[in-house]
Formats: sequence, structure tokens, C-alpha cells
Amino acid sequence: MATTTPPSWVSLIITALCRGLLVMIASMALWAVLPAALGWHVTVVMSGSMEPALRPGDVVASRPISGSSVRPGQVLLVDDPDHEGRLRLHRLAKVNDHGQLVLRGDANRADDSTPVSRNAVHAVGSLRVPFIGAPAYWLRTHQLAPLLPTGLAVVLVALGAIGRRDRPDNDDNNPSEDDTDGTARTAYSSAETPSRSNEPAVLESRAQLRAARAGAARGPRTGLPRSRTLVILTTAALAAVTVATNAPAQAASLFTASTANIASSWTAAYYTCSAAVLADKPHLYYPLGESSGATAKDASGNKRNGSYYTTLGAGVSYGATGPCTRDKTTGVTLDGTIGMVSTPGPIAGPQEYTQEIWFKTTSSLGGSLIGFGNTQVLASTSYDRQLYLTTAGKLVAGAAPGGTVQTVTSAGSYNDGAWHLADVTLSSAGLTLYVDGGRVAGDSGITAAQNYSGYWRFGNSTLTGWPGAPLLGTHIAGTLHGAAIYPTALSTAQVTAHYTAR
Repeated sequence: MATTTPPSWVSLIITALCRGLLVMIASMALWAVLPAALGWHVTVVMSGSMEPALRPGDVVASRPISGSSVRPGQVLLVDDPDHEGRLRLHRLAKVNDHGQLVLRGDANRADDSTPVSRNAVHAVGSLRVPFIGAPAYWLRTHQLAPLLPTGLAVVLVALGAIGRRDRPDNDDNNPSEDDTDGTARTAYSSAETPSRSNEPAVLESRAQLRAARAGAARGPRTGLPRSRTLVILTTAALAAVTVATNAPAQAASLFTASTANIASSWTAAYYTCSAAVLADKPHLYYPLGESSGATAKDASGNKRNGSYYTTLGAGVSYGATGPCTRDKTTGVTLDGTIGMVSTPGPIAGPQEYTQEIWFKTTSSLGGSLIGFGNTQVLASTSYDRQLYLTTAGKLVAGAAPGGTVQTVTSAGSYNDGAWHLADVTLSSAGLTLYVDGGRVAGDSGITAAQNYSGYWRFGNSTLTGWPGAPLLGTHIAGTLHGAAIYPTALSTAQVTAHYTAR
């Protein structure tokens, strides 16, 4: 007697997982294709100039927009000014004095060399689908090594999703059916002594009953099994993505590849300054957007609120217009004699860190932007990890390992009344000074800082013995915003992304 063996739990789990993966892949493929039906531009990322936010093989859907409506920080799809017939997808960094758009890749150290006109704008990045365009990217770049195993993995998932049939199509070999069906027994008893003349009719009736019962158990079969249908639809969707993304750029294709050195980026995390900062997990982050009070709120989530220091309410003015238009947060203006901000209880001075702050000043007196001292407000006896302005408006950054002062200095001056973003990173790779998202100075020989516990101070720090330090006091006269300390040395791409998010 033949019997059927039900599938094991392992088989059931594997089949369910494979079908779940196929559903996910099919959904991502549909998300990549459907925007094109709405008239959007859909682009496969072909290089890494906007990493880590977006990687080659990701798909970006861009919504049509007028060139007159764009604003800094948006990711724009434009005619490539350096390669006729191609498109470029980069973030708008600024509008120059001639009204042209200056773009930049988040991973690039500088703005794109050629600006574009507003008439060259096609769309603004609005949706990102990760990885789904990878087959097109591999085909375009002739990378068979990842393409073949990925294709094999998809085939195995498809086979796992189909599973196996657990119920046989033919039940004729199961004699128990004839013994357990009441109707069949009635057919035999309809004639107490069956004769050969009516036996074929009885056998035909039993065959019909078996067929009816088998059909009822399996259900009606009016088309392909759902698992096979899912496999076919998923394969078709992936094929549509791959074929469409490999169409020539000048054709009416669904996808247009970027040039080799022009990649795209779409991530909502970098559309405000605060979001860009928080994405990199700061140790503390003071937006300095308070309207009153003595507390500088820590927006990092680490509950390290700082304190404003004033005398009889003088020294700090609140509510100054900030540098980040989409954040709509303000800054604080320090008077250059009293006002400053410092952190709570002392911490061990880090040997790897990033200092970051927005500042705006016209002062020719110089002053401290960020420092680390062993006192919270008064003059410190141990002090390093400095970032300050000289009387000439140049930025100086440095540390003092073992008490020996080591610094780097910017070539340009920044006391011009405009907002600037200053970042200083220290790690085993050296010390680097960034201004407005670009590297302006560095020294690979500065790899450590002095060992002591202290407080981070913003707007005032002891600078005795440091080169170019102000002689008439170290309080800065200017407006500050977005002071942050990170426990790691941020990459150039991360620093640039913080600036372009303004």
C-alpha cells in the first residue's frame, strides 16, 4: 500500500523563507519600476561618489522639477555639463554669483568643476531602492564574478519557493479508498449478486468517485500554482529592471546610468543639518537653538546638557538666524567678554575625536571656538584639543600630547561675516582641519592628545602658549550654532555631507 509523506518542518520553513525572499525582491523591483509609469526618472547608481549614503547598484527615482524651484541640499538630476548626452545626479551645494547651480558628490572633497544652468535640471531625487539595480551595474561594468553567484542564488531561492507537491495526482494505488467510501459500498450492494453485465458500470462509478474525491482534496486547478506564479512574476520583474537599466542613455529607457565619476545620492538623513549630525552618532550635540535660559540642550540623546555662562543675563543673546535653512533652528551670539558654553561633569580626554561647530564673526580679535580644559569656566591648568581663530581670522587646530603643543593653521581667513562649518578630526591617521566640508590643513604626525580629565568648552578656552592666540582674551565675539563632539574621526565624506545638508 503506497502512502504519502508530509513535508518535514525544515522543508516547510525553507519554502516559507524562500517565498518571503521572492516577495521582498519582487516588491523592490516593482518600487524601482513603478515611478517610471508616473513620468519620474529612475536611475541606477554607477559609481561611489556619494557613498556611504548610496552605493553602486542602488536605484533612485527622481521627481520632475523646475530649475527655478530647486534649493541647496536637494539631489538633482541634470544634464551632465562635461559629457554630452549623459545625465548627472548630485547634490546642489550652492548657487554661484551668476545664478548657476554648483553640485557636489557627498564623497567628493570639492564641488563639481563645471556649474550647470537651471534649464539643465530634470528632476529631484525622491525615492531610493537599495541593491535592486546591482545586476545592471555589474553588466555595465563587466563584473561577472558577482553576477553569476547572485544569479545562482536567485535560482536556488526560486526552486525553494516552488517546494514540492505533497499530495499525489493519482490515488488509484490506495485500496483503502474503496473500503472507506460509503457510496462505493452502496454501489456494490445495489445488486445482491452482481453479474458481469453490470460490473463495468460499478467500476466506472467507483472510478468517478475516486476522481471526485481526489479533486476535492486538491482543490480546483485552474492555473499555475501560486508559488510558480510568484517565481515567474519575480523573474519577470528582475528581468525588466535589468533590461531597462542597460538601455542606452539617449533612448527612452526607464533607467539612465550616471557617468563613471558622477554618482547619485538619495537619503533623507542628509536633508537637514541636525539629521546629518545625528546620523553619525555624536557624543554630544548642542544645536544652540534655545530662546532663553541657562541650559544648552543635548540633542544627541545622551543627556549631556551643557550650560550657558553669563553675568546678570549679559554675555549671550539668543535667537540669531542659523546657517541651516531647512532646520529652522537658531544660534546664539556671544559678546566676546563673558558668554560661553561648557559641558557637565568631567570626562577622560579622548584620543580619537571630531570637533564640529558652525560660526559667524567679523571680529579681528580672534577667540576660541572649541577647547578641552580641566576647569569648567575658569582658566585651566591643563588644556588642549583646541580650535580657535587668530586675530587675522585664520583657523588653528591642535593638540598637546605630553604638554608639547602641535597645531595646523588654515591658509584662508574666515572672519568675513559669513557662516562657516569647522571640523577637526584626530586619530592615529593624524589631525585634519576642515572648513565648509573641505580639508584645509592637516598633519599626519599629530596622532595623540594630552591625558587628563576635563570639560568641553565652546566660545572660550585657555590658550596660553598656543601660536597665534589672541592677546586680549580668548572669548569669541560671534554667533555659534550646532556644536558637536564625536567619539570617532569622521571621514571626509561625512564632514562634507554635514556641510551640504545646510
